Amino acid sequence: MDIWISATSDELYIRAISIFVIQINFSLEKPKPKQEITSWYFGNRFLKTAKDLGFLHEQAKARMLLRSCAETILRENLGDTHWLRTGKGANNPQTKREKDKAAAWRRDIDREYHLHYWETAKGIEFASVVVHNDMKIPD
Repeated sequence: MDIWISATSDELYIRAISIFVIQINFSLEKPKPKQEITSWYFGNRFLKTAKDLGFLHEQAKARMLLRSCAETILRENLGDTHWLRTGKGANNPQTKREKDKAAAWRRDIDREYHLHYWETAKGIEFASVVVHNDMKIPD
């Protein structure tokens, strides 16, 4: 947590999430072997959106975001996730990114904030942190 709060570079934010993933995995009833932990990376707008909403330096928000990222990487608490759809209807298809056919997902951070990410062939691409009613996801 301290690494995240005091980070000054993308590498330190990456390290902070990596450490948090290890800690969460270790606390699971049945920890996942390394080969079952999903690869991940930041999209080009992720850290800016997290900063704009206070998730880089406010400790309570940072902890919630780290937990949400770790659970996404470990594929835990999947009931907190759902598709980002092409429209408002329950039968609208999942949003897919044109360039690589990545699938858009949304995970609850809490009732007010959500984590948007892409499922890509290379792994999870964390795209943005948004407020509840924001259904956009950056390419």
